[in-house]
Amino acid sequence: MFFSRKVLFDAAVVLLLTSADFGACSPEMHALHERLLGNYSVYVRPVMTEKDVVHINVSMSLLFVMDLDLKAQTLKSSGFMDIMWVDQYMVWRPEDYANITTILLPQSRLWLPDLVFSNDVLSLNYFGNDDTLLNIRHDGTVTWQPDFVRETGCSVDIYKYPFDTQQCSLIVLPWMTTNQYMEVTFLYLDTGTAVVNGEFLLTGTRILQTQFDVTFSSAYLAQGTFTLTLERRYSFYLLSTVLPLAAFSLLSPLALLVPADSGEKITLSVTVLLANLVFMASLSDSMPRVADSVSVYVLYASLQILLSFTAVIVNVAALCMSRMPTSTTDNHGKDKSHEAKQGDGESGNFLSRQLRMFYLSLVSPSPKDFSLRHHPQLREKSPQFYNQDSNEENESISDMEPRVFYTQNSRGSVLKARPSLYQEEEQRGGGGPTCAPIGRRDRILFLIMFTIVFLVNVVTILVLVL
Repeated sequence: MFFSRKVLFDAAVVLLLTSADFGACSPEMHALHERLLGNYSVYVRPVMTEKDVVHINVSMSLLFVMDLDLKAQTLKSSGFMDIMWVDQYMVWRPEDYANITTILLPQSRLWLPDLVFSNDVLSLNYFGNDDTLLNIRHDGTVTWQPDFVRETGCSVDIYKYPFDTQQCSLIVLPWMTTNQYMEVTFLYLDTGTAVVNGEFLLTGTRILQTQFDVTFSSAYLAQGTFTLTLERRYSFYLLSTVLPLAAFSLLSPLALLVPADSGEKITLSVTVLLANLVFMASLSDSMPRVADSVSVYVLYASLQILLSFTAVIVNVAALCMSRMPTSTTDNHGKDKSHEAKQGDGESGNFLSRQLRMFYLSLVSPSPKDFSLRHHPQLREKSPQFYNQDSNEENESISDMEPRVFYTQNSRGSVLKARPSLYQEEEQRGGGGPTCAPIGRRDRILFLIMFTIVFLVNVVTILVLVL
């Protein structure tokens, strides 16, 4: 007679365990196994009367929280279950069998409740395997402690990312056995020895038992939800993403203080815009594609990109206006006023002059005229009429008028006229003077924009933290 490998393996395990617990295998142990397993069937509920209900007590011990993937919205964890019930066919009197009170059997030899993790994203596998052992007492109490490594679904809430707190659940229920035949009670979740990865802290647990309706029966299934509360350690994200993004956003108003002819006005604005885009790209790699909520931090980064883009447009417009001519004289100093009176050229030159004058009125340090006498690079000795012989001063003529000075030669003093600062700039083809000073209105505009950006940063951080 030939036996299968499985039967031989189970018999070897039983003999090994019993001999390890009680020394040499005794005739009483053989007799006990023969009595308990002789007519036993793993497909029959362990009750003497069919109307009886098997009462199952289920608990969970969590060992590791390995990873919480926000993008895939999955939680990977490991631990073991603690499941107890009474098998009425596994009852004996210890005094009849050399005071044997406990035996160990492979789980493949006994009836088992069909418990699974219903939110397992990979597959709905039953607990344990054929090598998992059951502890059986003489009163019929069966203790089953199968281990598990599961990757379960977790609906993440990224509203306050990276200052978020996630609640992930492991849902356990019998797959087919309803409450008519098996009553399941979920007792506790043990996290005393749980090890959580460095990204999160385990701050709380909760157990919820509900009823799950089924389509194949009028009865219901008992469902247990073991919920874990995970709080993110935000120190790393605060130093690596939040504070740098806030610092870059404060650079956008500084472009307003850069002189138009320095060549760095647009460079600073575009650099800040590109930095914000890089941060947004890094966020998109870690955030889930679809979520129930939108992160405040993502909205904050998008707002910073919008402000930076607006700053680039404003600086480009200011630079263009600073290059516009203020008269009908072309870049080579030739008067073309007679051409400006014909067709659309007249309206175009008039518009450019008006925009130019508007820009100069914004950046001018004086609300009355365009005097640049306070600027150290453009300040010249007063008066506008300078005589080397007499050192006489005359402050009645503005910088907008031609400046006149005297020179000494062999024939005496000769009066010569010199163009104004703006006329010199127009002859060179540019707008106003090079490196124009920062005007009062520029400073006010900078303070307004800086205040807006600062308030946006403060409000966003308070919303995320609180």
